[in-house]
Amino acid sequence: MKTVMTDYGTAICSLQADLFEYTREQLNALALQMPDGESTCVALSGGSTPKNFYEFLAHHGGGNLVLERLRWTTSDERVVPIEDEQSNFGQAQRLFFKPCHIPSRHQLPWPTQEPSAASAESIAKSFQEQLKTFAPKGIHTCFLGMGDDGHTASLWPGCPLLKGNPSEGPHFAATLWPQRGWRLTITPAGLHACRRILVLVAGHNKAVTLKKLFNGNSGYPIEVLKPIAQKVTFLIAAEAWPV
Repeated sequence: MKTVMTDYGTAICSLQADLFEYTREQLNALALQMPDGESTCVALSGGSTPKNFYEFLAHHGGGNLVLERLRWTTSDERVVPIEDEQSNFGQAQRLFFKPCHIPSRHQLPWPTQEPSAASAESIAKSFQEQLKTFAPKGIHTCFLGMGDDGHTASLWPGCPLLKGNPSEGPHFAATLWPQRGWRLTITPAGLHACRRILVLVAGHNKAVTLKKLFNGNSGYPIEVLKPIAQKVTFLIAAEAWPV
């Protein structure tokens, strides 16, 4: 593995399978070392790279896999029922939670089952209240991805949630993404409150985005991680490494 320190966190580059194994080991260690393991919360993300990671976990399940001791949610979500193929939590549930036998009591989906009965804003507020009971110490490890446009979670370019003091405000909110509709997401304040952040990046087209980011002043939403770089690790597949 190649490791480089950047202004946005530690960047680790390797083959995707090696990064997945590294991440699995890190999560297993977290599950074993936390004395209050049942309330230690991990927030997952959506997208194709997490999908591949879930399939990796399911394939390598059992043995020293102790992830059922942790609690799980997602860092952002679409306003759709869990059964919908676009649901980030639904994807994690189908490909990871069920094959790896994660207890339902250790899973917290966003309350989107009846999206027509509540506004996106009220769903975000309800989720934040539910998380206080589900994981009193908040999110320990938050997984993020990064789009070609530098977005992370559902913090899109020009998103109003990126304005103001990034350490203040609610930890979760709804945001209306132009041309994509309402999204539910962790906010900059929510990211500041996490103890660790892992950013999974794969795909040849991400190399240009990362190069601009690591060179500074890209204007990308993912720059929100710069003030908390000490707890951020980028896990970058070899083809996405900026050269």
